[in-house]
Amino acid sequence: MENIKHLIPGHLSQGIRKNFNTLPQLSPEEEQRALNAERRRRAMRLGLEDLKIPLSESKRAEVLLKARIQKDSDLKASAYWDKVDNSSKPLKHTAEDLFDIFLRKADYLVQKTGRDAFVMDEFNTQIIKRLCLYFADDPRSEKFGLDRKKGLLLMGFTGCGKTMIMKAFATNMLKSYRMMRTVDISYDFVEYGLSVIRNHGVELTIPADPYGHTSAGVCYDDLGNEDERRRFGDKVNVLADIISRRYDMLPYNMTHVTTNLSPKNIEEIYGLRIRSRMAEMFNPVPFSDESPDRRRV
Repeated sequence: MENIKHLIPGHLSQGIRKNFNTLPQLSPEEEQRALNAERRRRAMRLGLEDLKIPLSESKRAEVLLKARIQKDSDLKASAYWDKVDNSSKPLKHTAEDLFDIFLRKADYLVQKTGRDAFVMDEFNTQIIKRLCLYFADDPRSEKFGLDRKKGLLLMGFTGCGKTMIMKAFATNMLKSYRMMRTVDISYDFVEYGLSVIRNHGVELTIPADPYGHTSAGVCYDDLGNEDERRRFGDKVNVLADIISRRYDMLPYNMTHVTTNLSPKNIEEIYGLRIRSRMAEMFNPVPFSDESPDRRRV
């Protein structure tokens, strides 16, 4: 072996160059394949068909050494790609994990507004813990009336934290979603027309998120804050039309809503048909009437 050390590529570690034993051994089948490949190469070069071309001992040693080096390279490449594949596997979190993640995200979002930290109290703690079960795709959520095949309808007075909570849960294991303000959608309709409504009848395509989702749902933020809009003189209730389109999209857990409206208000603004469809689409998540306005705290 000493007289063929020069065959080892220079980029290999000094350990391999000094000690052939660090290279993986070949099985009898691998040795035979390597030798046959060399014979075949020679036969083609010489224009012969007979693969029983003799190989000298030094040539055999050279061929087998190259095969061991190639096997070593293949094993390392395979190990590397296994590591890459494993590192890119979708995350899985328990509801307890998600609670800790939620708190970090919520603190970050609140601090961006200039306040110190997200406040957990008797008005939101149980709601958040139940939403952790829901977004972790945990069957225990059903004990609290949260059907994981349905979306969420967060209802409460202004400032109780609905939007902040949904922002913090936006990337999750059940179905990630994007936050969209209803008032922005209504203004988009004025500018771009019916295509805005049609676009809400299809799933959003996104780059794969940490949970492996390549499509996203939508959380329509502050339903009822938008006004009916006119487009070329036609008065259109944009969100009523969008909810009707989302009603035809399954599963319903790709659509969520936050609102200050009560069910009665929803019927008054959007009609009985929309209220009925929303009852079928969403899990109601009401906040207490005593919840403080956190924007003023």
